Amino acid sequence: MKMIYKKLIKTINNQKGFSLLEMVVAVGLFSVTILAASGIFQLVVNGQRSAVGAQNIQESLRYVFEVMSKELRDAQQDDGVCEYAEDNEVYSAVNGGEGLAFKSKDGECVVYFLEDGRIEASRDGEINYLTPQKILISSLNFTVDASSQPRVTMIISGSIPGKDQDRDEMRIETTVSSRYYK
Repeated sequence: MKMIYKKLIKTINNQKGFSLLEMVVAVGLFSVTILAASGIFQLVVNGQRSAVGAQNIQESLRYVFEVMSKELRDAQQDDGVCEYAEDNEVYSAVNGGEGLAFKSKDGECVVYFLEDGRIEASRDGEINYLTPQKILISSLNFTVDASSQPRVTMIISGSIPGKDQDRDEMRIETTVSSRYYK
């Protein structure tokens, strides 16, 4: 037993430790690995944030288009109901295309316009917001074609306010024709 004990002690005493250079290299490699992993994690988080922001903008703009399209399809020829509308037209651009006025199927005057970064709908003087506060609408434009089947082309650009690297902007355009024929 003494022999085994002496061999064990001799083996322990003959082992060499780490040098300072080996420790510096090991700590350096560990630091580089951790920095690379945290950089990749930050890229994934930023990508996720950007994807969620783009999805929020798209969902909000799709909702606005759906609400507006439904009313625009059922628009009727204006017979003097809307003060902004041109006589005997279905759709009338307001302020050079920044707004749109028309007579709804219920006979009320509807005006869509942009106010303080949000799209508003005025129905016989009662104003409702179509876009949430978290979405900033930078431009709203209507182009009216008053041919035999009136139609409106809507272009909306929106973004989520935030830091420049987090800002996602989206521009969506669609055309809606009325069921009313001249």
